[in-house]
Order: sequence, then C-alpha cells, then structure tokens
Amino acid sequence: MKEGLGSMSKTAYKEEKRKKILEYATQCLAEKPNASLNEIAQYAQIGIATLHRYFSTREDLITAISYRALELVNEAIIEINFSEPNIRTFIKQTAEVLMPIGDRIFFLFSEVFNTENSDLDNIEKEIIDKFIEEFKRRQNIGQLRKDLKAEWMFYILYSVIFISWKEIHDGNIAYKDAPEQLTTTLLDGFIK
Repeated sequence: MKEGLGSMSKTAYKEEKRKKILEYATQCLAEKPNASLNEIAQYAQIGIATLHRYFSTREDLITAISYRALELVNEAIIEINFSEPNIRTFIKQTAEVLMPIGDRIFFLFSEVFNTENSDLDNIEKEIIDKFIEEFKRRQNIGQLRKDLKAEWMFYILYSVIFISWKEIHDGNIAYKDAPEQLTTTLLDGFIK
C-alpha cells in the first residue's frame, strides 16, 4: 500500500480484498462443496491466516458468501425487464443477467450451504417469490403451461443457469451462445 493513504483507503482496500476472497471461495465451493478452509485459501491464493483474519470460521465464511450472493443477485435482477411482453425475450434476458453469477446461484440453491439464517432465508424468498409470481402471471396470460407448477419452472430455470455458468466456466460453451441455448432448451425442449 502506498505511503500517505488515509484510513478510508485502507478500509476500501480491505473491503475489496474481502470481496475477492468471497468471489474465490464461492467459485471453489461451487466446484467442490465440501472444500476445507485450507483448500479455499489455496484456491484464493492466500494463506490460511489471511482467510482467518477475514472469516474466523467456515460458518462465518458461508454466511458472508450467502449475503454477498444475495446482494449480487438482487443487483442483477434489477436489469431484468419483468414486464417484457415476449416470454422468449424475458427468459433470454434473465439468463444473460444471471449467468455471470451462476456460481452464486448454485451456492444459494444448494442445501449444502444452508446457514439456518432466517434473515438470509427471507431475502432469498423475496427473490424467488418475484420470479414465481412472474411465472404465474405468464401462465395466466397463456405464455407458460398451466399444468406445471410455477415453482417447478423457476427451479428448473435456476438450475439451468448454474449448469450454463459451469459449462462456460469449463470452456464447453461460449458465453455469447449460452443464453440462446438455455432459452431454446427451456422453451422448445430436446425433441425436434
């Protein structure tokens, strides 16, 4: 750190480092859900002592990742036009917005990361309810099948967003192609 920087710069640096650790920890846990703190530190290319300075226990880390993931999902869904009249455009736009944070979606979706934190549960429920209500609205206007539960459709979408993120991350699909492939798969299926 440069000499002469004030305490605000130090605070900003620490917060940026904390966010980076959370980002690496999320990626590590998306790939290996039972990773130890040592494995997470190694993945983040930091020492275990540095990790412990920011998060004293695995539970503290999981809770922080959960809050950060929900923050990022909430920021992302602001970009989605829920009043978009075309269902195909709505699904594709949802994929485009959420796919870059697919590892966070996996993290929130997976029971492995359940923190038993009612505050987190309530924030996540608000996000889920927003989509479920939109799916129900689209069922009522005939854009989505009524014989499938809106909750089922939402969780399928959520799951496929993570799978798409993983395929992009693993180099199996180009990011620019993934939203269209996801949309086509969900709305048209596999049968020709």
